[in-house]
Amino acid sequence: MDLRLEEMRDERPGLSAELQSRAFRTPWTDKRVQYVVYKGGNQVAILFFDLCVCDGLVLYELFVAKEYRRRGIGTALIREAEVVASSRGYSQLVLRPRPLEDGLSCEQLVRWYRARGFTPSVDRPDLLRKEVHCAPPSKDSEI
Repeated sequence: MDLRLEEMRDERPGLSAELQSRAFRTPWTDKRVQYVVYKGGNQVAILFFDLCVCDGLVLYELFVAKEYRRRGIGTALIREAEVVASSRGYSQLVLRPRPLEDGLSCEQLVRWYRARGFTPSVDRPDLLRKEVHCAPPSKDSEI
């Protein structure tokens, strides 16, 4: 799937109304890396990570706009998240599954992440982890 991640720096550029509404619920910190995701010329998702001094990159938020759901974008973003983690020197992705909207239970979300290779953390049962086995991107990478 042809997705392009564009890092949002100090401001959140002209996001669609739905993505802007979601993004502004997430506070900006210097330890958070935030991306707007494009498919073609359309903004389709946001992807936020928290940087930490541990071995895992924290996948803080993955949100796909409603009109682009059930098209494989979320699954493709998990692969992109692996590349981001690997390129930043992390050995795994870590997340705390929590539904961002009504209509999806935590159990459904956990099943979705588990189907994509995440497993419960041994030391923190509320967290899911996934080992990152990606080669770092080339110097030409946009990430």
